[in-house]
Amino acid sequence: MAKELKIQDQQKLSTYFVGALDSTANLPESVDKQRLALNFISLLQDKPELTKFGPETLAPMVVRCAKDNLDVLNNEVYIYEGYGGKLTYTPSYKGLRKMAIQKSVRPVKDITAKLIYEGDTLDEEFVNGEAHLHYKSNFMNRGKWMGVFCICTFDDGTEIYEIMNMDEINAVKSKSRNSGAWKDFPGEMAKKTCIRRLCKQITMDFNDKEQADAFIGADELIDNPKEQAQKDVQENANQQDFDDEVVVEVDPEEIEGQMSMFEERSNT
Repeated sequence: MAKELKIQDQQKLSTYFVGALDSTANLPESVDKQRLALNFISLLQDKPELTKFGPETLAPMVVRCAKDNLDVLNNEVYIYEGYGGKLTYTPSYKGLRKMAIQKSVRPVKDITAKLIYEGDTLDEEFVNGEAHLHYKSNFMNRGKWMGVFCICTFDDGTEIYEIMNMDEINAVKSKSRNSGAWKDFPGEMAKKTCIRRLCKQITMDFNDKEQADAFIGADELIDNPKEQAQKDVQENANQQDFDDEVVVEVDPEEIEGQMSMFEERSNT
């Protein structure tokens, strides 16, 4: 069982994280490095099992949060041990919505995604060549949900939207490495999927490839689930543990000279 972080460990980790942020170029000007480091410490206090990855693996996640301007305490991003035992960085529905609004080349006023339940009505109308959705919720009926829709409203008042039925949602789910999240938070995952599909209609301006990959969910999908499952069995048949490999990387020289809490512990 993972132990709670001691005060001295929290201080060392905070120094390590701030050092990684100080050594990273082109961070958003609004980034509060101390606050971001403390927020990540709070995450580790809630999920002490993540400390097994060590500061060298955790620090790139802090840097990624800074670059994407996402807050772990606001549930805008999830950090967890994911597919293959790797430490994984995944924007939540809230995080994707925030990124889409910020990264759209065309100014966006709002993006909204909603689940469609039995008893709700969703009508599509074309007026002067423009498509519009009319949604009416049957608030008293919150049983089985049948799909999801997402609407993006631009600053000029025009709209684009995307609708997905359960067959389309399940097709994405079947290819996901993030099966635990689909089991625990199916509605949020469905809304994330719909936002991603909607944003294929929007020109986005990402800072780097890692940010683009996080947004489109490149690390969350399996091209062929059956083949991947067979490969995992073969690769791990005689292997007890997975390697602790981080999904998002930064240049090790960026955090050179910082104290490694793991190295210090190994000498005690």
